[in-house]
Amino acid sequence: MALPVARARRPPWLWTPKRIFSCVQKPFTTTWVGEPRSTATQYDGGNDTWVLDLNNYVAQVQQPINADGSSVFNAKRGVVPVKFTLNLNGMATSRSWERKTLTGNGGAWRPPRQLLIILDAMEWALVSEWARAGKLPAFHRLLEEGARAELASTAAQLPDTVWAAIYSGTNPAKFAKYFYVQYDAASGDLQMLNDDAIGATPFWDQLSAAGRRVCVLDVPKFPVSREINGFHVTNWGSHATSAKRASQPPGLLDEINKRFGKHPVGDCDATDENPRSWRRLRQHLLAGIELHGEMCRLMMDREDWDVFFAGFSETHCVGHHFW
Repeated sequence: MALPVARARRPPWLWTPKRIFSCVQKPFTTTWVGEPRSTATQYDGGNDTWVLDLNNYVAQVQQPINADGSSVFNAKRGVVPVKFTLNLNGMATSRSWERKTLTGNGGAWRPPRQLLIILDAMEWALVSEWARAGKLPAFHRLLEEGARAELASTAAQLPDTVWAAIYSGTNPAKFAKYFYVQYDAASGDLQMLNDDAIGATPFWDQLSAAGRRVCVLDVPKFPVSREINGFHVTNWGSHATSAKRASQPPGLLDEINKRFGKHPVGDCDATDENPRSWRRLRQHLLAGIELHGEMCRLMMDREDWDVFFAGFSETHCVGHHFW
């Protein structure tokens, strides 16, 4: 295969004598999962040419960019990016941008990891207004650089079905439970139903069956999955959910409670409608958001995952009492 070549301007610090980059040739090797050993060589022939020979990899080479004098090479095999770093001492490290580059299924490449975040019942008109005003820079960037769409849903008629429909891709008319109280044909009476009666298959079970590792943390209004390949925590801090407080594996919820305690809000609908109670509720909501974020970061770092799905329900309580 022909060697891809990229040229880059020499940064000022590269003129320093005895830098590794002034050497005529500096090879390094690295080992790939399921691949033969590959070699990459950096030449300095006075023209700042960088060359990579990476056994079936197409390389996009950057000039040295790190303050410590190391150089970063970005390469791709197919659509999977891999990063190489050449250090000043000539040693090289490499790692995939994925947690694992290959699966056990015939050496197939794993797709990029996906992070999904729920902000339950968040008032979108306020988010749009505050993003435009510069008060929510992260949302402003998402709106400017990403894609967005408003979905039609059953929120106005059957609010308990919205999240389950998104999780399962199923028409709510097919749910066994579509409202918290329903007619029972067997008895002729009304009966209370919890979320465990929904009877739909969520996408994380589908992904688990396909061999993906999925982590679901406190998304609202759906029961815990016992089939998940990963972990699932329900109802630690969700708003007005009738799902049982549970986890898979079963001991994970106890571990979370020991480390983080119970969610500081509890039942926000039990808050008295007076300024003192609202101030206290605000403090508890902010504390809950902080704990949710800390919990997500801990589990994201600790677990190997392909899809991580996290829920924040504090926005729902805000809508009930502050908007």
